[in-house]
Amino acid sequence: MAGKNKDQQQGTGDNKGLTDIAVDGDSDGDAKNRHHPRLAVTDEATSHEHLTIVGIGASAGGLEAFSQLLRAMPESPGLAIVLVQHMAPHHESALATLLTSTTTMSVVQPTEDTPLEANHVYVIPPNRNLVLEGNTLLVQPRPTDHSQYTPVNTLFQSLAK
Repeated sequence: MAGKNKDQQQGTGDNKGLTDIAVDGDSDGDAKNRHHPRLAVTDEATSHEHLTIVGIGASAGGLEAFSQLLRAMPESPGLAIVLVQHMAPHHESALATLLTSTTTMSVVQPTEDTPLEANHVYVIPPNRNLVLEGNTLLVQPRPTDHSQYTPVNTLFQSLAK
């Protein structure tokens, strides 16, 4: 897996500071029929440390792709990894539990706003949106209007700010 940090990129619009990376050789443009996650990477700096935050989104069938990615990562990659998967509104998720066996990093399903830490994996809770503000992951309720629920887009848009 290769990516660029914010200083290496030339982005425009809402994608400034993000890198989309195809996983598992998905370069032929036929991603809609696969369960490969989309990956966005951004760097966020605090006054005392530099934290690279990786956002990864997948459809409901993304468990295997998430698992493969985590298995292939080093033990301590120095990243805060945020996994967002599209789910039915009231579907309970075992994603965090299932992923704990694929990595030595801490896997967390936040229920409240959470400061991000390196070498941690954060998994979206059911019926919620995750939004990045600085180095804090905000857990927000699913929108109540009749708009389409797109938690992956919501996370990626917040990463781009």
